[in-house]
Amino acid sequence: MPLEKGSYWFRIIAEGVVIVVSILLAFGIDAWWDDRQLRHEERALLEELRATLSEDILDVSQAADTLSTVNDGLKSLARLVEGGEPMDSVDPAYQQGLRSLRRFTYVKLRYGPYETLKDRGLHLITNDDLRTRLTSLYDNRLPTIMQNNELDISLTRNEILPRILDQFELDADGNWGARGSTGEARSVALTLARHRSDVLEYFVLPSYRTALTLMQETVDAIDSELAAG
Repeated sequence: MPLEKGSYWFRIIAEGVVIVVSILLAFGIDAWWDDRQLRHEERALLEELRATLSEDILDVSQAADTLSTVNDGLKSLARLVEGGEPMDSVDPAYQQGLRSLRRFTYVKLRYGPYETLKDRGLHLITNDDLRTRLTSLYDNRLPTIMQNNELDISLTRNEILPRILDQFELDADGNWGARGSTGEARSVALTLARHRSDVLEYFVLPSYRTALTLMQETVDAIDSELAAG
């Protein structure tokens, strides 16, 4: 018995609806799976960023402590020289001050996870505030630390150390004393101590402290994002 015309078109439409729904469902499942994979990748990168940032915080904190000690030694040296301390003094504070003039530290930051994030696309971080924090920290604040670290190393190696070796020498007991004119040695020691102390106090150490605050705030923001996810 022939199918009624209405029944035939109903079947065609029903089959079409089933096909369309199946396609949309497949696309939906694919989109869900892709989003799940992206969120898994985001979480893995955030965990890696948190781990390396925590290590960087320790390294920068240690560098800041070292340079704070150096700055204290420089200030002590300046006070001793201004107070008329003899250049051949074996006073530990005086000797420590001269050693502080030559002491510096290296800072090596871990950019690997952030470079991976940039290669994958910063949009992988779904939290706008966290993404802004990361870009500000890695593209602006941390490079400032590296620049200031290089500034201090260059100053110490290329300007301070040659003048120290020109004006001072070690005696048999390992103490530093004036090589020639005491007056010139005193003037050089005072000038170098003041100059490097100013560089540390007004440029290097403030940038370290600011960066440490931002680094810790970023770690806290990552922790919140991981907990929420």
